Amino acid sequence: MSQELYTNFCICRFDGRLSRAAGKAAEAEKASSNVLEIKDEHGVIEDWAREAMADLTGVKNVPANSSFQIFKKCATWVGKEVKGSWDRRSVARVMHEVTQAAEMLIVERFLESIGLLLTNWLL
Repeated sequence: MSQELYTNFCICRFDGRLSRAAGKAAEAEKASSNVLEIKDEHGVIEDWAREAMADLTGVKNVPANSSFQIFKKCATWVGKEVKGSWDRRSVARVMHEVTQAAEMLIVERFLESIGLLLTNWLL
């Protein structure tokens, strides 16, 4: 391998590492920002917001129509700005998804406990 080709390869490799490092630093800065964005660029509620919604409604028994106001108030207390929102219909959909996931997990754990794998059972 010629010295010039080897040097170019090293520079390209360094540039790639540098761009990945810059990207990760930008992501970390965004994650540590004081702004909580409820939805992504496509309007889909982020997973962390779904988890907060499920915890408030399912575990803490907060009414669906009050869950966002309570979440926003708590976020404000800890110095976070909230962008976006969810409504009571979103809470109902998320709670339905959480319930279905829990039921599937229960069936999977039961099948594992009796020695059957879910994939074998479905075939």
